Amino acid sequence: MRKMMLEAEGYNVLTARSGAEGLKTLASSAVDAVILDYQMPSMNGADVARSIRQKRPDLPIVMLSGFPNDVPYDALKLVNAFVVKGGAPEQLLVVIEDTLAGRSFGMIHHPQR
Repeated sequence: MRKMMLEAEGYNVLTARSGAEGLKTLASSAVDAVILDYQMPSMNGADVARSIRQKRPDLPIVMLSGFPNDVPYDALKLVNAFVVKGGAPEQLLVVIEDTLAGRSFGMIHHPQR
């Protein structure tokens, strides 16, 4: 659903089924931003974000999770924005647009600590 929404807005969306596959895609494709889930097979979103930051420190990263209280603070420090799954799909679109424009993030939902 997110892929279709973003494509309807004119974005070219590449997908990966795992963190390792995503990193491989990132290495071989021109990418302007990364959207990743925190919960993934074999690598979590923090592992993927950490790897991205080592190679492309300025690449915008938006992390998603349906379980925001399970996402450690250290993982949040690696990304530009965090969105809780289950919210309005338009929220993700606004956060992506703000992230790409380098604006502050009024629509980000950070888990309560």
